[in-house]
Order: sequence, then structure tokens, then C-alpha cells
Amino acid sequence: MKTWKTKKVDGVEGIALRVVDRETQEFPSSAYDSVTEHDKDDRVISVVLPDERFLPFLQPGKQLPPKAIYTIKAEKTDGSVIQIPLEDQINNNKASPENAIGLQGYIRKGYNVWFDFESGKASHCPSWDCWAKWNDKFEGYCSEIHQSVGNSSGDEVKGFGGGATTSGNSFR
Repeated sequence: MKTWKTKKVDGVEGIALRVVDRETQEFPSSAYDSVTEHDKDDRVISVVLPDERFLPFLQPGKQLPPKAIYTIKAEKTDGSVIQIPLEDQINNNKASPENAIGLQGYIRKGYNVWFDFESGKASHCPSWDCWAKWNDKFEGYCSEIHQSVGNSSGDEVKGFGGGATTSGNSFR
């Protein structure tokens, strides 16, 4: 089950974003490629989405933010593009990683998850904030640099000490 379509625009390959019914949706200001109008108090008045929505693949190997978290990219029902963290302790992936159980809940909610469950491949590099194309040569990462960061321990990458949690609470 492949849940995304690629296309080329002016020779650049990318993801064709879904067509959203503008009459029935309220769009957040985070919707990809949107033009947002604000009032004098900086409240959003309107969000205008272009008719043709397209997310190009970026060049591989860009400088990464200091997060070594495995992500799958997806499109919400309102048209915004998000990154879903998929780690053992996040989104219940530990329960059944072979079935990507952590992503199944997002699909039931109507998200367009860019992950092919049959082949176990996604559309984009699993590094945080990397929008380059998935590359089988580097286990899905777009480059050797991202693969080495993604496979290293959190202490090396994030600079966390022992016992660090992602919740902000300490249970020691």
C-alpha cells in the first residue's frame, strides 16, 4: 500500500500533495506553501492554499538540527505536512515494529502517511527536518552523514546525560 504520488515539476522530483476541499476545511497557518493574512493583533484572518500543491525533494546531506530521531513524513487531513517521530518509546512502535503499528493509528485518523508498509520504505529521509528522497543505499537515509547520525546513540548526538527522558519528567 503506497500512500503517496511522486511527480516532477520543472525537472524537480517531489511529492504531489492531496487536493483539499476548501469549502469544508479550516486551514492552520502551518499548511505547506500557504499564504497567511493576519490582522493588527497578529491573529490569522485567512489562509490561502495554491491550487497545485507540490513538495519538492531537497538535496541530500544537509546540516542536521541536533535531533537524532527517526521520522516518517505525512500529510494531515487539513493539508499541513508533518513529521511523525517513530522510535521504540514514541508512538508505540515497540509493540509491533515489523507492522509499523505506530503509524497505523495515524492512517486511521485520515493522515496520508508517506510510508509503504509492504516494502518498509518511506518517501523521505528519516532524519528530523530532512526533506531529501529516501535512499535504499543508506538504509533509507539520504546520505552517509545522516545515516551515521541516525545510527549513533543519543548521548553522542544530543549531548544528553544518563537518565534523560523526552517527557521532561524524571522517574528515577
